[in-house]
Amino acid sequence: MTRKITVCLVFSLLLAFSASAKNITLVKHAKRQKNLDTVIYTVKNNDTLWKIFMNLFDAKPEDLPYLYNRFRALNPSIKDLDHIVAGQKLVIPKPNRTSRGKSYEIKPVDYDLYVIKEGQHLASILRKIYGLPDRVIFDSYLKMVKELNPGIKDLDHLYPGQKIKIPRSMENTNPKAVSIPRHEKVPPKVENVAAKSPKKTRLNVDVDKLVRNTMMPAFKEMGWSGKEKGMYYMPMAGGTNISVDTSEIPVLELDTGRRIILDMKGKISPRVKKLIEQTFPNCKVLTRPGKDLEDIMDKVLRVSGYFSVNKDMAPLMVGEQEKVMFSGKWIVYKDFSRRNVFVINILGDKDSKTPIAVQRYASRFGIELIDIGGKDLEPQVNKKGVIRNLNHSYKALLDDLGVKYTSDKEITLLASKVVHVVYKAPVMVGNTIIADTSPSDTLLALIKKKQLRFVDSSQTPLKNVLASILKGVEGPPVKLVVSRHRTTIELPGMKYGKNIISEVPIDKDILEYITSSGMNVLLW
Repeated sequence: MTRKITVCLVFSLLLAFSASAKNITLVKHAKRQKNLDTVIYTVKNNDTLWKIFMNLFDAKPEDLPYLYNRFRALNPSIKDLDHIVAGQKLVIPKPNRTSRGKSYEIKPVDYDLYVIKEGQHLASILRKIYGLPDRVIFDSYLKMVKELNPGIKDLDHLYPGQKIKIPRSMENTNPKAVSIPRHEKVPPKVENVAAKSPKKTRLNVDVDKLVRNTMMPAFKEMGWSGKEKGMYYMPMAGGTNISVDTSEIPVLELDTGRRIILDMKGKISPRVKKLIEQTFPNCKVLTRPGKDLEDIMDKVLRVSGYFSVNKDMAPLMVGEQEKVMFSGKWIVYKDFSRRNVFVINILGDKDSKTPIAVQRYASRFGIELIDIGGKDLEPQVNKKGVIRNLNHSYKALLDDLGVKYTSDKEITLLASKVVHVVYKAPVMVGNTIIADTSPSDTLLALIKKKQLRFVDSSQTPLKNVLASILKGVEGPPVKLVVSRHRTTIELPGMKYGKNIISEVPIDKDILEYITSSGMNVLLW
């Protein structure tokens, strides 16, 4: 029977650090060869330094810290390792096949002074920029970073612009595990750390399926890494490994550096849960976290490490001319700046996900809209609306609205044997005359005597002109419900039928959403 979680004991070479943050050294084992082969490489499109080392030069994850260090020395003009451009020539150090697997002689640790960028956290920097595997990060490297930065009390909460010292001379910190020699005492057999599987209930099966099919895609949209297949290894000091069968127990790696083990069916015993959480302070085991998606999301967010998690709070409103309101079951402020926000909702099977254009608009304000569940919007075939610039023409406006009118109509205001008074109406809708210049008071009196109304469009607001000739005009403002209870757009314009009339420019993403939903936008 396959064990869901196993603890394996292996012998590994240990690393030792000095207590001084200024003079950290590693235990010396074997000297690295002085001559390391190099090659001149021309950067191609979509290349990254990680790809060059791993794909083209067959490096292993444990080689990367040393190779990055050598690369800096060989290419002093490259200041940012995650920014190389096509056509650039680089001196690439090649992995030394004879030295792989050994612990190298290390000089006192030097460091980079790294400036935290928006949305970054320590684990992602070490993983993506310095190329360190998780087992190195959590087993040893975080300790070195903490010792180099005694003034930073909490490495989980870094802010943009903050400077942090990153050790750069961590050469081959991941010695290979070796097999147990026969003459050495074999550790006693370790019992299966998974508790006996409880009887599967329909509820457990359904919730587990919902988490995998519904929540995991949402977690990935939030920038989290979800492991759902294969074994997930968590090395411990002294050569002990904890391995999790993620086909039974999913594991989440959050962008805050936290790890969450979703033990949906209670397979991890309390003893092992305590062991994991004590050994890995950034890891939380959620045992039977809830009976539905809301319960589970509550518990996941509670241990996520984000700055502020708020449930059922007032909506967020952003925008300038247009006002867009985002409501969420949870509104999560990712850091203290309160400019990076998740708005999270759980959708029913018949609910549609937020349109891409609206998601893009929100992202420009630092808001990520996370829809858990729901269905994708069906594309509107041959229903896309148009955008038209009216250039302040009432004739063009009435044409687009489909309203009947006459232009340049001659109206006899006074007729006698001696005198005829005729007025040419520029635009006439029913018994209402629309003109951009007002006639004399005498003519206005004659027009009124004919039971006609006169509207001076140069002096009368557009909304009042439309109200005088049309019924059913909405606004201003116009409220468009993008998704019920979640997103609403308020425009400083008017709505007539499937037409939005606006006197001010409208944001391009909002325009895209309006036209994609089949409405026309008429810009006055």
